[in-house]
Amino acid sequence: MSLRSSWSGTLGFGLVNIPVKLYTVISTTDRSKMHQYHVADNGRVKMPKTCSLCDKELAGEEIIRGYEIGKDSMVPITAEDMATLPLPSSGAMSILGFVEAATTSDFRWYDEVYYCSIDDKMKGAAKAFTLLNSVMDKMKVVGITKIAFRDKEHLAVVRPDPTNGVLIVQTFHWAEEIKPPTELKVAGTVSEEEMKLGEMLVGNMRKPVDLASFKDEYNEALKKLVEAKASGQVIAAPVAAKPTVDTSLMDSLLASLGPAKQ
Repeated sequence: MSLRSSWSGTLGFGLVNIPVKLYTVISTTDRSKMHQYHVADNGRVKMPKTCSLCDKELAGEEIIRGYEIGKDSMVPITAEDMATLPLPSSGAMSILGFVEAATTSDFRWYDEVYYCSIDDKMKGAAKAFTLLNSVMDKMKVVGITKIAFRDKEHLAVVRPDPTNGVLIVQTFHWAEEIKPPTELKVAGTVSEEEMKLGEMLVGNMRKPVDLASFKDEYNEALKKLVEAKASGQVIAAPVAAKPTVDTSLMDSLLASLGPAKQ
């Protein structure tokens, strides 16, 4: 699987600036895809881009980008204009500070993940890149930075990965984008015995896990469904698990632990 660069610029800490590129970590090319069809004749539904004023269907060369500044008023923005964007993070990731890795463990902030490697067109960058990677790994710290791409500035963290010889750049959501769970708060009480049984059950289920051993079963199930329907077969729906309510919690815990606790 070949990796394609999605951003190039410099990664800086102090007065050290390293030419780097970012590469998307996640690939979704192998996923099964469903499309929309016209129910009357099974024709594939298209999504043409049309003008809101004249209803004309537009070709790519007829479309420009712009910024709306008022009703029925916009300013066209070209690629040349974007190159002059007065934003330091548009072509550079400057590390604003280093923090303990544990302080960035709140997954609610996480957005997308990228591999970061040196720009192979620029010679002599490997040493500085390896130094930064090794020092962060040894000191158990990560770098906080900002980066602008895809029409947005992102908060991001730079993580070391010396084993694979790359850095990991993980973009974050901004604080104002994260919704608090206040209205979802669950206030329940459990007895000491229920707590003890719960700890036993979790302890029994604790085991080494290799994430690479898990496979996406949705695609396989979808393929079986398509094949069955195409051949006129019927697949029975899986039986849904019965919800555990407060009155049956103890019974469910005891049953999960087996005969020894009955």
